[in-house]
Amino acid sequence: MRNGKKERRNHELFSKGKKMMKKTQFEEREKLITIAQTSRILNVKESWVRSAVFKKTIPFIKIGHHVRFDEGELMDWIGRNRKGLGKEIPS
Repeated sequence: MRNGKKERRNHELFSKGKKMMKKTQFEEREKLITIAQTSRILNVKESWVRSAVFKKTIPFIKIGHHVRFDEGELMDWIGRNRKGLGKEIPS
């Protein structure tokens, strides 16, 4: 019996460590956003975003049949595509 309790305790510690590890990996992962959220950020229609995905002119990620955008990559893309006043955003 004693050995069984020890094994259960080790399993609980391992499980807790695993959950903590998953949470840390999730926190480090970039935030993925939808087409609707992307269209709000860019202030364009969703159809424009879908068209840009079809033309592959905007960075996107396919998860099965779902299209998602990495928020950090999207912000970098916006910065690279700035025209006119320069690449720096005035403060």
